[in-house]
Amino acid sequence: MTQSQTKIAAIVALVVVGLAVAYFGIQVKGGGVTKLLASGRGESIAVRGGSAESRYAESEEIGPEDAKVKIIAVVPIANPCHRATINALREIAKARPEEVHLTLVDFLGPDAGKWMEEMDFHCATVFINGESKFEVDGREVIFEQKEGMKYKPEDLKPVVEAELAKAT
Repeated sequence: MTQSQTKIAAIVALVVVGLAVAYFGIQVKGGGVTKLLASGRGESIAVRGGSAESRYAESEEIGPEDAKVKIIAVVPIANPCHRATINALREIAKARPEEVHLTLVDFLGPDAGKWMEEMDFHCATVFINGESKFEVDGREVIFEQKEGMKYKPEDLKPVVEAELAKAT
């Protein structure tokens, strides 16, 4: 093998390893390997140094099931990128205890798969009365992915208020 062929083979090998790492979600941290596996059912297992443990929060519900506004939020609860959204949703539900029903589901938990199949979505999403797209102050907001991308947590309250107004 020539020197050029050796360099090309090394580059190809590095690319293949990089793609495998990205595909399988393997991260090397401080000399140890952390691997996160998510099945189609929304189950999540964290593997560290050969031991496996469950890594998700239990689903949470606030408010009556027959409320005027139903919010279903399927987000990775432990991820700080969603903390402000989760806090805003809990505040909204607690401020309107008879009018708002919040179902908070961990995207990595066992309940997520059911919601993903039923509501037909593939990333962190907040549904308000079955919808995730709304208009707030003349702009389209989409309660998908992490906060700051297609929405701000502050967008949640005016949408819920508008939905409550429609329901009366």
